[in-house]
Amino acid sequence: MANNNNANPQINREGKIIAGSLLIIFTVLPILIIIAFWPDRLPDPPQKCAKYRYHWFSMTLDTSACNLEKAQPDSVAKQPPAKPAVASAPKDTAIKDTGSKADTVLKADSPAKAAPEKPATTTTIATAQQQKHCYIHLNTILLLLVAAGGFLGNMIHIATSFTTFVGAGKFEQSWILWYWVRPFTASALALALYFAFGATNDPANVDLDRTLTVAILSGLFTDIATQKLKEVFDVLFSPKDNRPNKLTDPALKIEGLTPDELAKEGENKIVLKGKNLKSKKLIIKIEDKAIPNPTITNEEISFSYTLSDEDKAKTELALEVTDEAGNTIFPKKMLPVTENTLPAPPEGTEDAEEKPVG
Repeated sequence: MANNNNANPQINREGKIIAGSLLIIFTVLPILIIIAFWPDRLPDPPQKCAKYRYHWFSMTLDTSACNLEKAQPDSVAKQPPAKPAVASAPKDTAIKDTGSKADTVLKADSPAKAAPEKPATTTTIATAQQQKHCYIHLNTILLLLVAAGGFLGNMIHIATSFTTFVGAGKFEQSWILWYWVRPFTASALALALYFAFGATNDPANVDLDRTLTVAILSGLFTDIATQKLKEVFDVLFSPKDNRPNKLTDPALKIEGLTPDELAKEGENKIVLKGKNLKSKKLIIKIEDKAIPNPTITNEEISFSYTLSDEDKAKTELALEVTDEAGNTIFPKKMLPVTENTLPAPPEGTEDAEEKPVG
């Protein structure tokens, strides 16, 4: 970040308070997520079931959840269909006998007997427990922990960077977008590292502490983690191309420079010779100042340069050639600044000095 004037800072007192509050909130938030989803224990090595009761700050392993899910479809198929209920006659109901001459009224001596209750089946128990608890798999918990760990690690880096630059009076508003986006990219980077090195489908082989440590460190050192992923990509996706007579791009090369020194006075004509110089857009710099409109052909680069008063005070100047991406094509070469002036024009020209006659 560029230097900032302490007398005119780019962030005022209210901005510091808001930024500090946001840093605290976004640092505490991933910590709470990690604590809330931290499992009470991992499954034993022989145990393949890794389902936890979904309660924040109390992720409890429930090994019976998988057994209940397996037993539920079979028990539902074997369970006989329910019989329709038959309404029993109410007490003291009169029943008339229409077959006899005299109407005989019979009264019920006792109420209808209730059907015996059946014991609860496995299906009833499974349904009751599933309605009571929500379950989450260990693999889902690991993904949440890794993402939160990457976010937390980068928040540590951002908080350190922000407070350092604000305290030194060198904060620049152009970096605000970087502070907002960086934690989310770090979280995605932590997930990428987890899939590349630590993901497993066997709950018995999970090293929870190591996985979360790598996630936090990847967020704290995002540049190093990105380079590591690049190494993996280069190893996996860099096949050797041994095809004969294949087409190749011409190699750009700068072989020489003339002259090898600069005169303080006058205009210096500089020529760089090489091969395939027009295959890329080149940028020529002297003392980190780009040369405008140089003449470039496939074999040479030529331009004129006149030393400024600031350049004349130096003993040597650095010349460098790069491409648009900033890659070095011609490494820095130090050109001495000499007192030599440009050669005088030959006699007979308009600029030649007149000789005295006689």
